[in-house]
Amino acid sequence: MARNESAKEKKKREKNSSNPKKAYKIPRSVQDSIPYDTVFPNGIIKNKKGEYSKSYKLTDVNYTTIDQALQEAMYLDYEGFLNGVDPSMTAQITVFNRSVNQEVIRNKVLLHPQNDNLNVYRDDYNRIMLSKMAEGRNNLVKEKYITISMKASNIKEATVAFNRVDADVSAKISRINKDSTPPMTIEERLGVLYDIYNNDTEMPFDKKIAPLKKDGVLDLATLNRAGLTTKDLIGPDGMSFSSNTFTIGNQYAKAFFLDDLPTSLNDSILTDLTDVPCNMITSIIYKPIPSDKAALDIKHKLTSINENIVRSQKQAARGGYASDILPSELKRAKEEAETLRSDMQARNQKMFFVSVIMVIFADSKEELKDFTSALKTVGITHLAQVKELMYMQESGLNSALPFASLDLNVKRWMNTESASAFMPFSVEEIMQDGGTYYGVNAQSRNLILYNKMSASNPNSLILGIPGSGKSMSAKMAMSAALLNSTDDVFVIDPEGEYRALANAFGGQVIKIALGADTHINPLDMDVQYAGDAGDPIAMKCDYLVSICETIVGHGNLNPLLINAIQRCGRRIYKAYYDHMRDIVNEVDENGDHITCDYQAMPTLVDFYQELLSEKNDPNAQLLANAIEMYCVGNYDLFSHQTNIDRKSRFIIYDIKDIPAGMKELALQVCLNDVWNRIISNHVKDKNKKTQFFIDEFYLLLRSRSSAQFLTEIYKRSRKWGGIPCAITQNIEDLLTNDDARTILLNSQFVMMMNQSQIDREALKNIYNISDTLIDYITDKPAGTGLLYTGRTIVPFNASIPRDSLLYKIFSTKVEEDAGEKKVAL
Repeated sequence: MARNESAKEKKKREKNSSNPKKAYKIPRSVQDSIPYDTVFPNGIIKNKKGEYSKSYKLTDVNYTTIDQALQEAMYLDYEGFLNGVDPSMTAQITVFNRSVNQEVIRNKVLLHPQNDNLNVYRDDYNRIMLSKMAEGRNNLVKEKYITISMKASNIKEATVAFNRVDADVSAKISRINKDSTPPMTIEERLGVLYDIYNNDTEMPFDKKIAPLKKDGVLDLATLNRAGLTTKDLIGPDGMSFSSNTFTIGNQYAKAFFLDDLPTSLNDSILTDLTDVPCNMITSIIYKPIPSDKAALDIKHKLTSINENIVRSQKQAARGGYASDILPSELKRAKEEAETLRSDMQARNQKMFFVSVIMVIFADSKEELKDFTSALKTVGITHLAQVKELMYMQESGLNSALPFASLDLNVKRWMNTESASAFMPFSVEEIMQDGGTYYGVNAQSRNLILYNKMSASNPNSLILGIPGSGKSMSAKMAMSAALLNSTDDVFVIDPEGEYRALANAFGGQVIKIALGADTHINPLDMDVQYAGDAGDPIAMKCDYLVSICETIVGHGNLNPLLINAIQRCGRRIYKAYYDHMRDIVNEVDENGDHITCDYQAMPTLVDFYQELLSEKNDPNAQLLANAIEMYCVGNYDLFSHQTNIDRKSRFIIYDIKDIPAGMKELALQVCLNDVWNRIISNHVKDKNKKTQFFIDEFYLLLRSRSSAQFLTEIYKRSRKWGGIPCAITQNIEDLLTNDDARTILLNSQFVMMMNQSQIDREALKNIYNISDTLIDYITDKPAGTGLLYTGRTIVPFNASIPRDSLLYKIFSTKVEEDAGEKKVAL
């Protein structure tokens, strides 16, 4: 029987007829399934819904190891970032765990044979690296991105809007990780998509697009002329979706969402989810809700809840039950809604729709099952449910991609504080291209590979009490340089600790002692001694002041004595400088221009005689008498012209047998010789690097003039390809004067090992080290410590197998305990 249509039903019918539900279009090809429409050279991508997006690569930071107060500050900064997302935009955090081809890792870490006699040590080094790689997940890289999307009428409008977003993202994220967060290029964004869609390929994206590059950049016009689109570049061989899994290329995959979240979330939830050891995409999508709409929605939600409560109470009363006992679901829903309203009104919290989408990849169905189980276990640990996206696998994959566009209705209301629980920062890894091995990250067990030349300066320090492993860490760095680079390596060795390494690696040991036939002239000066624009004679005279102060005693040089040194020093160099101008166009046997003539160099004898020639200056006479022993007397070791062989690329300056009173002077002389070698190397080859290590560094800091000379070398080293590394025991030695403090604060690489209580406190204040991290330099086994890289601090452990060849060379105290398998570097 026909019945009259109600007004409500008529309205609903008319609405449905005027807005018919859009049918889902099944993709006919891989390219159709990739959910974007247009890419632009400026890094913006437009999706099929008319949304424009831009991505930013995040640099990680050690959130898990900092003090609670610092964690709270970082948490608030992350809240500030989320609060800054405009309601017209969508933000997405994506964590992409991707495996790196094992061969790529091996090529990055392992040393290749060369035509020398050192391959036996390269093999030993490689065995150590392979054992270390097996301890961690070095073949699994965790990359993190921020993506912002918005609606716009056209690309011009989107570009203008994103220019503001770029500055805002960089400013707010830099408060957290102390690093810039520039927008990704279109090539970088396509590279990420390529890696997601082609987990099973060994072809790097860079290599695939190499023929399509113009001036080093992907040329979209060239691509179009070839009849291709960017989807042809990044798409997999095939995709097939079923009810709860899908295949992509030769891999199996499954998409999930996070549901039934508890009222309170632990800020480690994202880290724990993404620590499942598999290829995986995890995306948190934040859609801000306008304040007026959020307030209205909460009001309607409370109204609906109250209606359900009344209905529940009536049912309870009819059934003879206590009407004031509410179902737990209703009670929790009401509490959450009231809390949200209170947060908006009293705490200035914004509201978000938050969705958490995960996609895991596996090589087999069995592996996929194991990863699924591990992921769900993590969810249960955090009192949440990891649920499979039934019949929505393709939408799940598309939502997880870094486009900040949600194709699913799996969102959860959250305020800013709760939404920030998905903290994307956890543990920072250091695996730089061209990096040297410095142990393994004590938290992740992944290799630490750091390239000093990547920092603003390559200056470095190794600090630790005796027996902490600092000299062995230095030896490992020296070995890496000698085995895997063309760098020259010089070591100033006050205790004779590096002779064995020199003997093994074919280095030259320059034995400096009273009565020895080997001499180094402290007055040696390359014409480029002070740099291109500096006055080499003036800098050399300052160095003469430091030598004289070391001889006569710290603090015993008054201005009149210093003036005599400067005056006489300038005179003895005049003839040498005139001589160098005469031969400026001459070349040596290798065809290199001569910038230093050691046979024409003045010596301390010339300086001494110049002082004596000033008959009318009692200060010059006094100084001549004071330094006489070191010029023409029993301690005239450094008063001769240099006669050492300069062909070796590995030189140890052994000053162990120098009398204690001359050690500081010997260090200064050796350092001056190293500086001349750095200049000479750079003049011959602009790309030449010279690494030099100074043990017992504190001896050079005893006098102001000596510290100033050292500071000058530290300042100038980078320009000339010098890479200095100071090795010392106590941080207090570096805080005794302003020059020493400058060296400390301008060192972008510091290895800290076991420290005394006083030094721990000093380091804690200087580098803002948390209580958690300070434990790594407190009564720990030798070789354990902290690595400071200018912007972050990473705990490390640098042990090697005791039976390795390198250990036997490095160690000066071989333990007899055969049961102990490892020792510190």
